[in-house]
Amino acid sequence: MRKIIFFIFFCLAVVRIWAANNSLTDAQLLQIKFDQKLNSQVSPDLAFRDETGRAVKLGDYLGKRPVVLILGYYQCPMLCTLVLNSVTDNFRDLKWNVGKQFDVIFVSIDPREKTELAAEKKATYVHVYARKGSENGWHFLTAAASAPLNDTTVEPDKSVQALADEIGFHFAYDSGTRQFAHPSGFVVL
Repeated sequence: MRKIIFFIFFCLAVVRIWAANNSLTDAQLLQIKFDQKLNSQVSPDLAFRDETGRAVKLGDYLGKRPVVLILGYYQCPMLCTLVLNSVTDNFRDLKWNVGKQFDVIFVSIDPREKTELAAEKKATYVHVYARKGSENGWHFLTAAASAPLNDTTVEPDKSVQALADEIGFHFAYDSGTRQFAHPSGFVVL
């Protein structure tokens, strides 16, 4: 019971700090959502970099088997790690295997993040998932071209923004908190 009470107080403190530093307007925050876009398609020509730094296109991963697509960012202090941990736990409960029956693609919405962070995340989740051969099914992507570090304006990469628009993932950079406000979830392609 103490842990639950501590966790609730911790969450309230985080929300209070975030709200105090938040530079997004209420109208902007209302736009942070995940719209369902059933029966729509993603553009296979969208360009990214994989966790090794290799230039790739989204289409390189499509057409072989189903894909679980997750948008977020590697240095996200809250939602992204929770989502990745949850889907990984659920994948371990499935008879199907990542890399054999389906693939997982995580795309960073932060244009400042480098492939080294993507490689670290891949290593972590391949290790946590702990199924032989799964490393071929986990893909952690970054923007095709890195953006300079600038905390006041962070413009999304064109391919990342196009992909987000195509799947209905609405996000914004908050210069007050120096983080991205974004929804959580995933799409199956």
